[in-house]
Amino acid sequence: VYPHVIIGLDKAYKLEPDLWKHVDMTPQKLRELVIDMHEKVRSLNMTLTLHGFALLDDKGKQIGIWYSILEATTSLWMKNDHTVIIITPGINTYLRYEGR
Repeated sequence: VYPHVIIGLDKAYKLEPDLWKHVDMTPQKLRELVIDMHEKVRSLNMTLTLHGFALLDDKGKQIGIWYSILEATTSLWMKNDHTVIIITPGINTYLRYEGR
């Protein structure tokens, strides 16, 4: 199982809507997910690489992290009650590289 993206959000914030699957993260689980993502990227395209990015609120404060290939883009909006709307990348994030 490989996710398209791994996000980590500061505990002071919550995600809305339920577009994301919550994972009870442990160091071992995180390691497995990252390894699976690397294996998927390697199997598709030698030029794809995974990167980590800071998720920033509307005031420029870091509220989390995002880990994905560069092509997995998103939009982020803040609501008044520390709720964050993060749009998931397209379902074809990896599919468009199949068979290349």
